[in-house]
Amino acid sequence: MSTPVNLDDPAERARLGGGSLPPVRRILARWGVTGEQETQLLGFAPGTDLGAPVGDFTPAQLRRMSLVVGIYMAVSVLYRPDAVADGFVTRVNAHPLFGGRTPLDVMLSGGETAMVRVRERLDAQLAGHP
Repeated sequence: MSTPVNLDDPAERARLGGGSLPPVRRILARWGVTGEQETQLLGFAPGTDLGAPVGDFTPAQLRRMSLVVGIYMAVSVLYRPDAVADGFVTRVNAHPLFGGRTPLDVMLSGGETAMVRVRERLDAQLAGHP
């Protein structure tokens, strides 16, 4: 069994965060997320230039980046072709979790907690639950 990652350790955050942001930003670009939405979704201060070196990531920012990757991987398996998968976060969804809103709107308004719920919903679908 592996040891859980300690996100309170600055060295561990630096190790994990080093190359994490560019691929996460590419995922968000595929989803059509705006720059303002991107900073909000990832937990950065408004107006942060994510194209410039950001420095150390907070534990919450690393968790949010991980959630984006997990959501991306899940929708890539659940929805084909890629254009359908990429549209998942911006498409209105009737599931009770979304209540006729887009997953992106839910995640932006609910923060990390909502991102976890979206990920859990997708994991349930992957496990065969409607």
